[in-house]
Amino acid sequence: MILIQSAQANVDYRLVIEYGSTAVRSDVISAVETFSGEVPLETPITESTSVEIRVVSSDDQVLDSTNVPYQIRAPGPELSADEAERIADSSFGLGDKVPTNRPWSFFDSWRDFPLAQAHNGWVVDVNWHSKHPNYKSDQLTWAEEAEQVQSVFAVYLFRGFHTSDYQISRVTVNAFLNSGYDTGGNPQWKQSQQISMDREAAERIDWSNFVDLYREDVFDNETGDMSRLLDLVSEYSFTYYADPDEDR
Repeated sequence: MILIQSAQANVDYRLVIEYGSTAVRSDVISAVETFSGEVPLETPITESTSVEIRVVSSDDQVLDSTNVPYQIRAPGPELSADEAERIADSSFGLGDKVPTNRPWSFFDSWRDFPLAQAHNGWVVDVNWHSKHPNYKSDQLTWAEEAEQVQSVFAVYLFRGFHTSDYQISRVTVNAFLNSGYDTGGNPQWKQSQQISMDREAAERIDWSNFVDLYREDVFDNETGDMSRLLDLVSEYSFTYYADPDEDR
């Protein structure tokens, strides 16, 4: 429901409530008649967003409009960006220090942690960057190996957030690769992957039986095979921008 405190026009009019890809239209209201009350929504608003409210004539001419924030409060304790970074750091069982040994040698830094609130928990985006390693695998290009590492890295993050003390709706890992340097020596980043896991998918996983990457029977240091952990990722979308002709 959207509560309208007061609306009026000097011609017959209706109210249009638009959010996301949904638009709800009220019945026609007689000219000069003041409307005050609730307008039912066709679909519930599940994440914080901006709602546009328009007063239009019976022939759909816009008479007035306004945008109002629709704030959803996530259940449970409040999650801050600093706390999200702490969870990300501790997801690997090493406190506030991300391991630097292979395969974690690809890690460069976190960039930021955009947060949003949904009706069933916090929506967390993790943006992190992979640096160009100082070695080259005989089996894989560095970009191919980095993509595998990023996928497994994401699983650790999913475990960390979805088993935390916070109500988490969805975690999305936006991974970037260092594609080179500008003339000033600054790294240039291109997104390589976006990997997400929502609460429903996370609840189907028995995290107590999580297979640790450090076990030798899981991660082959020579081939970089991480297939067993990759099976844990239930939602996987992939976009790769690297130059396929570049010898890495």
